[in-house]
Amino acid sequence: MTSTSTHHFDFDSLSPDFAATLRLEIKRLRRLMGNQTSEMISLGHNLLAFKKWLKKNRCRKFVLLVDIQIGIGIRTAQLYMRMAELAGKIGEIISLLPPPIVRLLATKKTPAHIIEHVISQAASGQILALSTVEKLISDDKEARRTPQREAEAASRREKEKRVRAKRAAEKEIWRAEEEQRHLEDQAKAQSILARFSPEDARFLADMLTDAVVDELKKLVRDGGAE
Repeated sequence: MTSTSTHHFDFDSLSPDFAATLRLEIKRLRRLMGNQTSEMISLGHNLLAFKKWLKKNRCRKFVLLVDIQIGIGIRTAQLYMRMAELAGKIGEIISLLPPPIVRLLATKKTPAHIIEHVISQAASGQILALSTVEKLISDDKEARRTPQREAEAASRREKEKRVRAKRAAEKEIWRAEEEQRHLEDQAKAQSILARFSPEDARFLADMLTDAVVDELKKLVRDGGAE
């Protein structure tokens, strides 16, 4: 089954029997559209069944059919289906709630305990206002975000602590290496002094700069010190 464009569904590519059944099913779904909570839930149940029927018949154009033929858009269809699934879990009492609240409860991010609270209030005869439900969700989100922020801050502090400890350890290693080099240089200097008289040693101390030492090393390598 194919579509000739993103704005047209090609029924002619289907078998006549399946195309006829599909057209009837689309008309039936259109008639189910309404603005009441119960109507939305009913449409959601039927969309779930429609999607399953298409899959059984190896038709993968559910999104295109919902968008172009039924005319509600895939996001709206998904919302209706979630509303139907929610009604299946908690019962038809959800039909007592206004559509905006049910849509809010049907979103994936709404915690289960808030859904249970809103439904329990409805069961006792109290329908919470949309603003109240929104605040419950917002407060819960903030309550969960605070520990997360604290954990992230603690993680950053721990990371900074490890970085400081690493830098301190590297600095100590550098100091130890510098001290070792200093001791080795002292030992070499003592060895040189032991080979010369005090006057020669003072002469060498006055004359030996880095540049002179480099030149002296060259002479030694070239045999000039023989």
